[in-house]
Amino acid sequence: MTGEHADYRQVRLNITELVRDAGGAAGVPVPACPGWAVPDLLRHLTEIAHLVLGKLTGRPPADLGGADPLRDWGEVGPELERALAERGDGTGTQLVADAVVHELDLRCALAAPLPARHPAYACAFRFGMAQMDRSIREKGLPAVTFATGEESWVLGGDDPVASVRAEPVDLLRSLCGRRTHEQIAQLAWSADPAPWLPAFTWGPFTPPENPVEEMIRDR
Repeated sequence: MTGEHADYRQVRLNITELVRDAGGAAGVPVPACPGWAVPDLLRHLTEIAHLVLGKLTGRPPADLGGADPLRDWGEVGPELERALAERGDGTGTQLVADAVVHELDLRCALAAPLPARHPAYACAFRFGMAQMDRSIREKGLPAVTFATGEESWVLGGDDPVASVRAEPVDLLRSLCGRRTHEQIAQLAWSADPAPWLPAFTWGPFTPPENPVEEMIRDR
């Protein structure tokens, strides 16, 4: 089983296992999401699942008041995955990106390892790189190449004047507001990264002033 529905399912199963292994983790704060504890993260994921399922099927959103978010996600998740499979790839790109970013948020909160590889990373990069490309262009910055050990993306134009290379997790966390400007600057840039740092503020994401987690290479 491949595709966005399968990626989303894998994230859902991973998060369910992490939370159950941690005994619920009800009071554990999520540093990457200020003001949230683990139940708030789960509630967000469940609410988004209901919202997207409603948009795909026309079903009214469910009343989630007082619900166990993990149990509720376990019920609505399979329905959403079936709807995504029927629609085909492209429907759930942002959904999968949001979910896997929050899986990594949860892993950091629970001091669980961040996977070097994950089936949902490709989808997260499709979404994140498209948004970063837009941010670079909107801010009038020169084109730049982003690269991991396996993939590369030329963003902001056709003639990049610099490149940045990092482990997939470090690059994804940088794209999604989980790394400070100082941490982003510590990636393997071929030129002074200062001109491109403003581009890492886009959509809902703003790099934190203080670190919320270590770089993978520093672990």
